[in-house]
Amino acid sequence: MADNLPRTGGHSARQRIWNAVRGRQERDWTILGISLETELDIRLVKQYVRALRLGGFVERTNPTENRSIEARLRLVRDNGQEAPRLDDHGQPTQLGLGIEQMWRTMRLCGEFNYVELAAQASTEAMQIGESHAQFYTRLLHRAGYLVETQPRRKAGRCFVLARYRLLPGKYTGPRPPMKQQSKGVYDPNLNRVVWEEVQRADEY
Repeated sequence: MADNLPRTGGHSARQRIWNAVRGRQERDWTILGISLETELDIRLVKQYVRALRLGGFVERTNPTENRSIEARLRLVRDNGQEAPRLDDHGQPTQLGLGIEQMWRTMRLCGEFNYVELAAQASTEAMQIGESHAQFYTRLLHRAGYLVETQPRRKAGRCFVLARYRLLPGKYTGPRPPMKQQSKGVYDPNLNRVVWEEVQRADEY
């Protein structure tokens, strides 16, 4: 669900790299310099800078330099505050867009079950799977963003799905809360982890 790069200081690694690159507009910089400033592993910086270069956002100003970490680069296409979503080949990727659509839909649609959320959050360009919506709904419920207004119940031979609503005051901003690898929920609007799953003693 989350950015596949680690988070440091409240931002994803790619966002920290992008912030550092944007802070050097009109100036050359190196991968090594960005790594030192962001305190991120140079391999992560190199991977994302390569994607930015292939995507046309940065270019090398001394192409004859053999060592890529010392090659000088410059920002040539500013995408704004949000780090460009790119795959390793510099192509735009929709990773994370589905979560953004569900988060926005939760605020607008009032009560919902996960099937309704999947349908209402889907667009022609991005279809949301019901299993994806079910996982995200359960995650935000456990993290305290959603209240269950109607529990799952049996009706004859069928089950009626649980219904949820976003709690007042829990819309923290436009960027969706997301799962971390550490079984927690990180809210990028607040720049902090807002919920962590408590491990049982037998899980240690």
